Amino acid sequence: EGQNCVPALYFSRNLIPWGKGDLWRHVGIYAWRRKALTHFVHLPESGLEKREHLEQLRALEAGMRIGCARVAQAPCSVDTLEDLQRVRQIYRSIIIKDGTTSYCLSGKARSLF
Repeated sequence: EGQNCVPALYFSRNLIPWGKGDLWRHVGIYAWRRKALTHFVHLPESGLEKREHLEQLRALEAGMRIGCARVAQAPCSVDTLEDLQRVRQIYRSIIIKDGTTSYCLSGKARSLF
C-alpha cells in the first residue's frame, strides 16, 4: 500500500476522535473483489451498524479491511432531507456551456468532472 492509503479504524456520523487534530471526511467510493462483496452481503447487520446507521461498520466488525485515501476536495454529502434539497437546488442550477458541465454554488461555478 502507498502512503496515501491507510486502513479505516471506525466510521461515525459524529466528529471523532474528540480533541485537537486532523479530521477526515468520509467520501464513500467502494471497489469490491467479488468474494469480499459476496461475503459482505451475507453478513447480518452488526451492532455498531445499527447504532450508527453506517454499513461500513458491518464490514469492519466482521474483520474486513477498508482502505482510506486523502482527496484534495470532498463533494457535498447527502445524509438528510435538507442535504437532498440542497443538492437538488445545485442540479437545478447546472450550466452546460461549450461541452463542459459546471454547477453554481455560492455564486461560483465549479467543474463537476
